[in-house]
Amino acid sequence: MAAFPSIKLTYFNFRGRAEHVRLALYIGGIPFEDKRLSREEFGALKSSFPLGQVPVLEVDGQVLTQTDAILRYVRRTSRWPLPN
Repeated sequence: MAAFPSIKLTYFNFRGRAEHVRLALYIGGIPFEDKRLSREEFGALKSSFPLGQVPVLEVDGQVLTQTDAILRYVRRTSRWPLPN
């Protein structure tokens, strides 16, 4: 199986919209960096995010936004369901 890409998930330091993504990455066996922002950090970085919002998933330098789109990517990348 090919190696996973470098993945970084950026969201606030609480569950919210990114919790589904964190769980999907964990269940799918996909290694990722979990970058958790404080409100102050988000205020300073907001203009650097596409659409000015989080969650943001960075995959080998490419940025994905919107929770549903991120979850679709994770599903296609994951090892779930496992082969028989």
